[in-house]
Amino acid sequence: MAYDRIRQEVLVFGGEICPCNNVDTGETWSWNGVDWQQRLPTVTPGPRESPNMAFDAERGFIIVQGGATAGTLYSEAWIWDGSNWSLYPNYPTSKCVQQPSGIVGWWPGERSANDAIGTNNGIVRNATFTPGIVGQSFNFAGGGEFIEVPDSNSLDLTNEITIEAWVMLNALGDLNFIATKQPSAGGTIIIREITNLGLGRPVTCPCCIRRIPSVVTSGMDPP
Repeated sequence: MAYDRIRQEVLVFGGEICPCNNVDTGETWSWNGVDWQQRLPTVTPGPRESPNMAFDAERGFIIVQGGATAGTLYSEAWIWDGSNWSLYPNYPTSKCVQQPSGIVGWWPGERSANDAIGTNNGIVRNATFTPGIVGQSFNFAGGGEFIEVPDSNSLDLTNEITIEAWVMLNALGDLNFIATKQPSAGGTIIIREITNLGLGRPVTCPCCIRRIPSVVTSGMDPP
């Protein structure tokens, strides 16, 4: 939802019709302060939930970027000129850092535990999602929530690795880790709360693993 200051109306696009069946809508509606009106543009973005919407005052149009439907994540941007949608291919689509080279797994959140780079999709174990710096991040409330990534050959560690994560801490306890690969659990990778005594959550692009030579590091960046 975004307010169009030029046309003095609120615009709503997309949304989730039925959470049980992951049914999303691609409808466009406007509110002029008195009535709702369904807009029927000839071109429209595909159905999705949770897209980012904002009014671009410099250019005079509303921007819709991102969103997701049925596990598919969108990154393209669309603009609304007051009567129709059009794809805006040159609009910046993310504030995330550039994807590093050699990356073999990336779990950005966005309402799922899917691997955005490969096929190592994770399983959400009681974790929830919350707005991050970019999109939806994992939210670990300190009660044993975690993301489980099943073992696979592509994630077997044969040399040095780097694990990177953006996190925001609400508390820090005795057990402090972001991700771990557990041989006792069949080689699964666990992405979880920073501490089992308090609260912690990644704020965006929460975890990625890449193969690089000669260094093993892990770090936590402030929000």
